[in-house]
Amino acid sequence: MKLLLENWRKYLNEDWRDTSWEDDDEKVTIGQVVDYLGDETVNVNVSDLSQQLPELPTRGAARVAAANLDYPIIVVKSGGQYKYVLDGNHRLQKAIDEGVETIKAKVLDLSDPEPKDPKTLEKFKRMFGGASESNKRTGILNSNHSGEVYTTGLYSSNMETATAGVEGQEVEIISGWQDQGVEFKLINVDGIEGWVEADALDQD
Repeated sequence: MKLLLENWRKYLNEDWRDTSWEDDDEKVTIGQVVDYLGDETVNVNVSDLSQQLPELPTRGAARVAAANLDYPIIVVKSGGQYKYVLDGNHRLQKAIDEGVETIKAKVLDLSDPEPKDPKTLEKFKRMFGGASESNKRTGILNSNHSGEVYTTGLYSSNMETATAGVEGQEVEIISGWQDQGVEFKLINVDGIEGWVEADALDQD
């Protein structure tokens, strides 16, 4: 187990430090989340995750096939529900595709009544906690929008899209995902949730 964790940290350092989330005021890196969560992992039911999470953005069937399920994913949980994956989309997609029952996970519980570091958890809540009516984030679809959103298996062999949104339309931004310089936004447009490339949105 110790060797696996050491290898995981090496994997993070080599392949993963570009992953971050930011808004107008703050930035959170995956390294900060890992430091907060420590080494504890749990086995999470893959079916529960797939039913509760939005569809996964991935970057190709080859990366899904090459994903190593020995390394834990990192998933956000709030109010007893899984919200989205911070790291490990390819690993979780592989587990789903292969019918794996459980997957190793580090869980960032935004509703933790006894946080390790209350100040840090509050920062994570602001970044990952979702939008309330008072802080809902919106954007305007621009000319880069293709007229479609990715609804399942982004860039994987089972990719599906839905026709939604037109240039100039305001949409709700639910969350974002960035991996090695490629950024996507999960949006709600006309009641449809799906992923678009970040440059298809103008944000305040």
